[in-house]
This record gives sequence, structure tokens and C-alpha cells, in this order.
Amino acid sequence: NMINFVSKNQFGSGKGFSNRLQMLSQLSIPDVWLNEIKLSDDYMKFSGSALREENVPEYFSQFKKQEVFKGRKFDVFEMNRSAERDWKVDFVIASRVDK
Repeated sequence: NMINFVSKNQFGSGKGFSNRLQMLSQLSIPDVWLNEIKLSDDYMKFSGSALREENVPEYFSQFKKQEVFKGRKFDVFEMNRSAERDWKVDFVIASRVDK
């Protein structure tokens, strides 16, 4: 059952993930939110939305100030605004292309 998988740590080491999630909870830029977070030892992906597009770079500029993200390279940075949801801008930032 699922509890046995978690208790035996069969989903991976989990090392460092709680630090990253704790850091994410401390970032605060108005009207920016994350919809998806993917973390592994060598891959990170964050996708979300913002009411104002200029807040997205400001949000991610806070990453380099955090110790747990120092030395990480983000290769993907995308922003788009769909016609049917023009009240917000969606974004994706990732450390490399997911295989």
C-alpha cells in the first residue's frame, strides 16, 4: 500500500526537497502563484500564473538569493497569455528539458 512505499522511502531520497519547498513558501510577490512543482535531484520545474507579467521575473529573481538554489541553472523560461484567459499570464521555468 501507499503508506508502505512512503515509509520505506521508495519514491526516492527526498533529500533537500523540504528545504526547497520551505523556501518557495517564503517567496512573496503579489498576484503570482505556482500551479505545478516538479523536483528531482537534477531537474526542477515550476509553472504558474501571474496577474501582471512584470511580476514573473521579479518572483524568480528571488531564487538566486536563496541558498538552496545557488548554482542551479534554469534553461527554460517561457511566458504566454492565452486569448481566452487574457486576465493572467502563464509561465514555466525549468532547470533543463524534462526527458
